[in-house]
Amino acid sequence: MWTEVNHDKIENLELPRLPFHLSVSPPELMQGPPALGSSTSAILKKLGYSTDQLNELIERGVIQTHVNQLNAKQ
Repeated sequence: MWTEVNHDKIENLELPRLPFHLSVSPPELMQGPPALGSSTSAILKKLGYSTDQLNELIERGVIQTHVNQLNAKQ
């Protein structure tokens, strides 16, 4: 009842399959879950936060984005 999907950070990520089967067009997971923080900046910008405000939140450790997580690992 598990299926393996591609993920940019987790090798061999296994997720539960859908709880039903269709004989003509079986459902399949096309991709893994999004990376933590991958939409944070876009959502906060839509809520009215400026780039300077986002950078301040990142510097203070209030939020993490996908980009600053990658930079922290280098």
